[in-house]
Amino acid sequence: MYSYSHPTALVIGAGLGGIVTAARLARAGFSVKVLEKQEAPGGRCSQLIRDGHRNKQIADVLCIAETTVNFHVKNLVDKLNANDRTHAVTLAVRRGLLSI
Repeated sequence: MYSYSHPTALVIGAGLGGIVTAARLARAGFSVKVLEKQEAPGGRCSQLIRDGHRNKQIADVLCIAETTVNFHVKNLVDKLNANDRTHAVTLAVRRGLLSI
């Protein structure tokens, strides 16, 4: 019989939804493991940014609010210390976080 000091969770996919879910579970006290089949996290949103889609288009494809996309793109640009989203994509490719 296993004994856990806190509950555990397995999240499949490190896209926007998976990362947010993992963060919420961790905040709630879960031990979380995220599995992703791609080399880097980001999921469909990262691919859409890489391919030059506008935030409104990304929101429509992912069925989320445009303000949600705006928030996450701004965080992505800030975390990469990029000047804009194009610069963020360039940096992510150079660092091996995103493939073309």
